[in-house]
Amino acid sequence: MDIGGTHALALLTGEAAIGLDAKDGALLWRYARVANRTANIATPIAHDGYVFYSSDYGTGCVLLKPTPDGKTAEVYFNRDMRNHYTTSVLLGDYLYGFSSEILTAMEFKTGKVA
Repeated sequence: MDIGGTHALALLTGEAAIGLDAKDGALLWRYARVANRTANIATPIAHDGYVFYSSDYGTGCVLLKPTPDGKTAEVYFNRDMRNHYTTSVLLGDYLYGFSSEILTAMEFKTGKVA
């Protein structure tokens, strides 16, 4: 994704959701609340300047808004989309995925379940 001219990589590690500068690997953001330290498998979804991360084991999901100055805003955090082994799919304005084992539709930018 592009953040103010910086090409960034969004990753979910065992300890945190992170963003790295694709040029040199420098850390751009770190957000630990969404990582569960057991299995963080779902691929982050970057769209329209936002990044969505999700994990299961009771953890939940977050939408972050990274900024060029390194300050990353939490748009929402909730437990309505808890991807275990699969990644949600973004179609239009909605994420579709399995929250634990329940097929769920969620508005990407608000976190509201449809």
